Order: sequence, then structure tokens, then C-alpha cells
Amino acid sequence: GSDELSTIYRFVDTAGIRRKCKVRFGPEFFMVNRALRAIRRSDVVLLILDATSGVTEQDRVLAQKVSDDGRACVILCNKWDAVLDKDSSTYDKSVKYMREELPQVRWAPILFISAATGQRVGKIYGVVDDAIAAHRKRISTSILNEVLRDAVLWQPPPGRRNGAQAKIYYCNQVSTRPPPIIVF
Repeated sequence: GSDELSTIYRFVDTAGIRRKCKVRFGPEFFMVNRALRAIRRSDVVLLILDATSGVTEQDRVLAQKVSDDGRACVILCNKWDAVLDKDSSTYDKSVKYMREELPQVRWAPILFISAATGQRVGKIYGVVDDAIAAHRKRISTSILNEVLRDAVLWQPPPGRRNGAQAKIYYCNQVSTRPPPIIVF
């Protein structure tokens, strides 16, 4: 109906941080700092990568910052239209590559888009909404402990140096944004 609240999205562009070798102390230096401040203030970081050039060292640094700051994140691989010789396995291989190269944000959804052609650009809002929901999610202690019990049965904790078996008692989620879980 007309009385339902609409979501307002505010996008902050960090104006393409260039490779580190080009960063001295000019406006570029301040752009990097602005990007790091924008990460701290955001609900969701859209980490935009170039699908044609692969993951760069700078992408890794930004991913680490997103993780350290506990932000929600979506990985957008742009220029998907320019990836040549795609076949039925290209997508899966690309996802696997991203997961291996950016383990800091391995939980982030990945979207392959093209700003030039508009391919999948419309899906960004839905993925952002999902990322926010996951970031704010509360999981009940009983469900967490059920998962923990299954995990311990599947992979018992390592023994201590004196040969005694380490014990895991229980866990619970202590807050949201991000949702940290403490294991006792």
C-alpha cells in the first residue's frame, strides 16, 4: 500500500582508489583515508573489483579493513561483460577464485555485474538488504549450541600439550552488527 515505508539508500563513492605505487601525499592520500572513514561509517560496504584484472593487493587491504571494522559487505565484480571466453564453468571458477583471494570477507555475497551494460545492477539492492539482515541477525543460544555440538562430534577440539582433551562447553551470540559468538 501507499503507507508502507520505503528504504532510502545513500551510496558514498570513494572515488576509485588507485594502486599504492601511485599514492604519495597528494589528494590520493586523502582519498584513501576518506575510503577508510567511509568503511567505518557504512552499514554495508560494496567492495567493487575489476573482473578483468583479478584481486589486487589493495582489494585485500580494503577487505581486511571491512573485516576488522565488522562491517556488512557485498563483493561486486564489475566488467563481467568484458570477461572473454566465458563458458558454463566460468562463474563457479570466478566465485572460487574470489573466496580464495579474499578470505577476510569469505561470508560476503558476490555479484558479477557490468556497469557498462547494466547486467545484474538491479540486483544490488536485494543483496544489500540481505547483507544488512544477516549483519543484524540474532541466533538463539539453543540453535547455536546444537550446531556447536554437531561440529564437535564431526571435529573434536585438539588435545592439549599434556595430552588432556580440550573441552568446549557452550556458546552464545553477544551482540549484532556484526554478530559475534563467544565459545566457552
